[in-house]
Amino acid sequence: MTRRQLILLAVPLTLLVGGYGLKTFLASKRKDPDKKPMVNAVRYVPVKPIRYTSTRITLKGYGRLQSEQAITLLAEVSGKLMAGQVPMRRSVSFSKGQLLYQIDDREARLALQAQRADYMTLVANVLPDLKLDFPTDAAPWEVFLSRISPTKNLPELPELNSKPSTGLLTARRVIAQYYQIRSAEERLAKYQFYAPFSGTFTLVNQESGSIVNANTNLGRIIKTEAYELSMPMPRSEAALLKSGMTVQLRSSDGSVQVSGRLNRISSFLDAATQSLTVFITVSRSDSKVYDGMYLEGTIDTGKSAPLMALPRKAMLQDQNVYIVKDSLLTMSPVNVLKSDEAFVYFNGPEEGALLVTENLVGAMPNMKVNPAIAK
Repeated sequence: MTRRQLILLAVPLTLLVGGYGLKTFLASKRKDPDKKPMVNAVRYVPVKPIRYTSTRITLKGYGRLQSEQAITLLAEVSGKLMAGQVPMRRSVSFSKGQLLYQIDDREARLALQAQRADYMTLVANVLPDLKLDFPTDAAPWEVFLSRISPTKNLPELPELNSKPSTGLLTARRVIAQYYQIRSAEERLAKYQFYAPFSGTFTLVNQESGSIVNANTNLGRIIKTEAYELSMPMPRSEAALLKSGMTVQLRSSDGSVQVSGRLNRISSFLDAATQSLTVFITVSRSDSKVYDGMYLEGTIDTGKSAPLMALPRKAMLQDQNVYIVKDSLLTMSPVNVLKSDEAFVYFNGPEEGALLVTENLVGAMPNMKVNPAIAK
């Protein structure tokens, strides 16, 4: 190996050994940092001493106004649909008792008149035998026959006091034919539909002149004289409500303000919201209200109670709150009497107790805290 090659090999080896030695020397001179003792951090929580003030209890809620009565129009017979006394059009108003629509009944009417004429013949044929065998029962049937007209509904049947004469009339099918014709008369009445209340058409599915079958959906009508508003209320407020209470209703923009009356309270909870529903009756004569309108309701219960307000976000599940006692978080149940969008109003815990006024993330009972009086 030449001298030049030895020099080239020795230089990197010298640098490697020297670097390792320097690293070892410096490591021996390094001192570990002093370890600081562990300090248990205590969490500060905002609190407020509980102070109750006598408060008038008014309850609020929101609901959608609906007609007190709505009917889906289904054709009960088949035939050609014809207009009534008002056009069958959406938003057309009508009065109670007006003919809303009719189905062409000429064929059914003529068939019924033929049935009545045949029935007159049937009764006339049985009268001679009735006079011969049961003379005392014949007179009422003579009167009955004289009152039958092919163009009018049948009169009431004479009283069937005698079993023998009833047997004769039954055998001759006088009784059975009578009720068959009465059934046809009832069916003929279904060719016309008269308004059961004053209202308006909200939906029309068939035009005049179309052919409809039984159970064809013709449209929908609603009553416009009275409306009903369904409003969900918390279960805790149900004890303060009773039927007959006055409810003040207003639209979101304040353009509609109307009084209503609490009509009834549901006897079951809504499975999704765990709330009760109250139903409020509203008369349209009081204001310009419409089906489908959303309104805010305020109910003055007429009662007062010592209450304190708490932000809704600070209320725990199942109507519990956190109270600080001896620097420890304690869960306490409360009695919520009313609520609004921002606050719940409660009583229950003793006055002076330190109430936590914010939602504490990660908090748990018996957790050590440092209470700070909130402003």
